[in-house]
Amino acid sequence: EYIWNRNDIPKVDRLDFMIDVMKTDTSLTAVEYAGRHFASGTGQKIKPLTVEYFTEWWEKHKLEYQ
Repeated sequence: EYIWNRNDIPKVDRLDFMIDVMKTDTSLTAVEYAGRHFASGTGQKIKPLTVEYFTEWWEKHKLEYQ
């Protein structure tokens, strides 16, 4: 939540961070929060624990946020 609410960090970097959390964090709660923020930040209505989908989607659409 702290990173997501930082307006001094570019959105693309915050979204990248959320993907990193979803892929590497061992806390299911942290992964769920990151997925929720990623979904809202990209305008998707996908369940927040859909890590594989988000990862693949981000690889295809990351340049749109730069």
